Amino acid sequence: MNLRLPLEIHDRLHIGPANSPAPVTWISRVEELAGDTLVVRWPAEGGKPVPISAGQELTIAFGQSSTVHEFEAVVIDMVSEPAPLIAVRPSSPVRSFDRRSDVRVQALVRIELMAKVVRLAAFREARRQQRIRAQTMNLSAGGFVIRYQAAVSVDTVFGVRLALPGERRQPIQVNAAVVRCLPLEGESGLPESYELGFRFLRLSESARSRILRFIFAVQREAKPDD
Repeated sequence: MNLRLPLEIHDRLHIGPANSPAPVTWISRVEELAGDTLVVRWPAEGGKPVPISAGQELTIAFGQSSTVHEFEAVVIDMVSEPAPLIAVRPSSPVRSFDRRSDVRVQALVRIELMAKVVRLAAFREARRQQRIRAQTMNLSAGGFVIRYQAAVSVDTVFGVRLALPGERRQPIQVNAAVVRCLPLEGESGLPESYELGFRFLRLSESARSRILRFIFAVQREAKPDD
């Protein structure tokens, strides 16, 4: 199976175990392109090569503009000298996903929010809503939505701890601001809860990559096989 991908030497790659329930990803780069074989830098963590074995199937992804391309590949060779490299051969067609921040998926992700005082006038409200534990209704690299039993003022800022399912890493920590608060009517016709929409503030590239990786995994599972 030929790659036929617009890859060039030194292009950045994200590599992880194929079919893994956790959105594991390591950073690599293209070292050589030769027909149907792709040679990449052996990813490392803590200065040591990550555990990869011959015959293992990996998921490889790379981004261009607003699109992420992803495919599976089988490890056919590995060398540690003079540089740690692995050679892979594609084993699946290429899948492409839109990676814009507004791409949103329905996902139940555990989240904890701590109110932050950003203006003196917000002090009392921040104390009333000091801590919220919930699950997201949907998630994107731009923000998330939760359901909460009380109204919260737009522009209220929270410190967020976001634990992505399957990850064995520390939760993502970032600030987020409320951008909408919509009442959800109960059987009595009165609001029984509120839909709160949040926008991330200064999300790091590392955290954004982790969220996008999770979103792509959710999209891939939801997409029917061709």
